[in-house]
Amino acid sequence: MQRLSLRIHPLGLCVIGFTLSIGLSACSDDPSTTVDKDVAADTVADTEADTLADVVDPDVSGCGDGVMLGDEACDDGNVVDGDGCSATCTLETGFDCTGAPTLCTDIDECAATPSGCDLAADCTNTVGAFTCTCKPGYVGDGKVCTPKEDCGAVACDDSNPCTDDTCDKATGCVHANNPLPCTDDNVCTEDDGCSDGACVPGATKSCDDNNVCTTDSCDPKVGCANAPNTEPCDDKDACTTGDLCAAGACVPGGPTVCDDSNPCTDDACDLATGCTVTVNTAPCDDKDACTTGDLCAAGACVPGGPTVCDDSKPCTTDSCDPVKGCANVANTSPCEDGSACTVGDVCAAGECKPGAAKSCDDSKPCTTDSCDPVKGCANVANTSACEDGNACTLTDKCKDGSCVAGAINSCDDSNPFTLDTCNAATGCAHAAKTCDPGYSCAPVTGACSMKVLISEVASDRWGMGFYTGTGFVGLYNPGETAASLVGLRLDGGSGLGFLSLIDSFGPGSSIPAHGYFLIGLDGYGNAVQEDVHTERSVPSSGVRLWVANGAVIDEIFYASSGDDKAPYPPGDQQGSIERKAYAGSTAETMSAGGADAAKGNSFDSGNSKTDFIVRPTRNPQNTASPIEKP
Repeated sequence: MQRLSLRIHPLGLCVIGFTLSIGLSACSDDPSTTVDKDVAADTVADTEADTLADVVDPDVSGCGDGVMLGDEACDDGNVVDGDGCSATCTLETGFDCTGAPTLCTDIDECAATPSGCDLAADCTNTVGAFTCTCKPGYVGDGKVCTPKEDCGAVACDDSNPCTDDTCDKATGCVHANNPLPCTDDNVCTEDDGCSDGACVPGATKSCDDNNVCTTDSCDPKVGCANAPNTEPCDDKDACTTGDLCAAGACVPGGPTVCDDSNPCTDDACDLATGCTVTVNTAPCDDKDACTTGDLCAAGACVPGGPTVCDDSKPCTTDSCDPVKGCANVANTSPCEDGSACTVGDVCAAGECKPGAAKSCDDSKPCTTDSCDPVKGCANVANTSACEDGNACTLTDKCKDGSCVAGAINSCDDSNPFTLDTCNAATGCAHAAKTCDPGYSCAPVTGACSMKVLISEVASDRWGMGFYTGTGFVGLYNPGETAASLVGLRLDGGSGLGFLSLIDSFGPGSSIPAHGYFLIGLDGYGNAVQEDVHTERSVPSSGVRLWVANGAVIDEIFYASSGDDKAPYPPGDQQGSIERKAYAGSTAETMSAGGADAAKGNSFDSGNSKTDFIVRPTRNPQNTASPIEKP
């Protein structure tokens, strides 16, 4: 329904949105003022600013904005039109002018027959107009109504390819969005598709013809265009340069210059890869007058050998200048006059002058000295008796030019308990020999042999700081004679040093050659009888055998870790740590039946970790145990 906006004028009725023929004159409302002005034209279209809600202008000479109904008079005081209403009032406006004075009244269109609505519609009168609404069971716009079960003449096609148009018997036309392909009438897009009831452009169409010599574009109506250009290009020939496009094709430019100005390279051009540089081995010049035979190598001129400036004259100084070349200048250098029997020869005026006579004395009593002008000095060996300056050699004699020592003076006085020595300056000496405790005296010479070693340690430590007193310490004598233990002390170590006495050895204590000695601790209960019993226990970090307050004979350190410490002796009353027989001995070879089990315990590198292995079972040995030799 179209809404009407009305106002009453003394010369007629102004209807907003319509053109009226109002007798002698018409009026128009000026929305910017409250005063309406008469206009000479017979017709006028009122503006949408005038509505039925406008209030009446206060001026009596203008047209009222409001619609005067009922008892409102239309008289504007104009005697020309009499009552102020036009005879055409009812033709287009929906109002009627009756009475004296004339009144403008609304016409009820719904009372007319026909009313303008469908017979299956309800008509509703409004001021200046009316509305039509289809009755229940019908659909339509009110002017035309059809039964719901048949859309009838109602056209459901909305001419939109992006909607599926159907008729619902209950509600009428239905326009459902679809996702079908469509065209947006732009040839520069592809794969357009429907979305939310509208055709959405797809991807931009590619007009690329893969030709760098055309400029590619697209017109929405015409489509792709590929216009030739004059841009730089590449004709795929690496031996041309400055290629340019012409008539849609790449035209070669000038030739590529590959000369690198290096005489040690051969320059060429490959159509595919371009310039190629190959090193050569041609002769060249390094611009140095002091080299000769220069040759190219690895792309550079490599100097050849030095230019020979030697004139074979010892009394000239030969040199070479990189620019000027060779120079030979007389000097006063020492020289050789050709006689082997002169010395201190000196150059003068480019010649070699003889010096003093040469002495051929080599101060050796075992050579006869002479000089030959050609051969020079001769020192011929003789066989004279001589003295080599060593009081410990006898009957020295010259041989091959040197004094050769004669027989060695052994200084042996046939006493095995003296230490026989010889001093090169003073000769033989025979000192009484006594071996320190822990060492054995060697047969014949009476010299002291290898020291006594700690052979095995079994800990009596159990748990964290508790001791059971079931451990022991074993000693081994690697020497060839018995070793005395008298005067020695066996101490235990802790973090503060060796402070804990394990035992000291009384008179008569000794170890047989290659034999053992066993110190049993308090509570020791193994089958092998200890040689010495002590009431003390093995401390926590090591054992030391030493001369009381003197030299250390042997010692072992042990801990749970450390590069110089043996593993901690097992405290389970089963295992121990034992010194190796050899450097390569292992726990397996030292175990019962192993290759090193009866080879003694004489390996001593000074490092407890290197010298000892862990035994799973203890092996205590005493002075009555079998002798074991390496």
